[in-house]
Amino acid sequence: MTQRFTIAEKVIATLLIIWGCLQIAAVSVSYYYIFYSLKDFPQIKFSALRIIKNVHPVLLGSAISMLAGIFLFLNKKSAWVFATSACLLNMLLYFIPIYKNKKVSSIDPASKWVILILLMALWMTSLYVLLLKPIRAKYSVTNRAYIWVLAITVFVAIVHWVVYLTN
Repeated sequence: MTQRFTIAEKVIATLLIIWGCLQIAAVSVSYYYIFYSLKDFPQIKFSALRIIKNVHPVLLGSAISMLAGIFLFLNKKSAWVFATSACLLNMLLYFIPIYKNKKVSSIDPASKWVILILLMALWMTSLYVLLLKPIRAKYSVTNRAYIWVLAITVFVAIVHWVVYLTN
């Protein structure tokens, strides 16, 4: 594997770790502000089970992203499976909350779509690099690895969609 592929692999690993940390930070900050604003309204009940139900798909996706980045840095055998799954999930899953909750924030809807398309392009490029032959050869990717990628992606996607579509 050439030095360019090694650098690209480390860049993808860094992106995955940063993205996972940003997801956890965003959830933490948003729930901090929710709790802070609800202290003036004691009649509103917030249960831990409800919070976990709403947040666990994001935490699951961020955990997969951070694990993938760490495994890529450590050159683990399972790094390719986790990184490919994380790129697929990051590329696909963020259209659902924006599409369903059109008035989530004060950001202009056109700006949301531009940001989403740029993020999708970033993850699609990362996925393309991970699917190149030198990287697949480094991690000895077999048909079983593709099945694991599909299984992880489908499982997390179903959990994510069920939670967001039932709220």
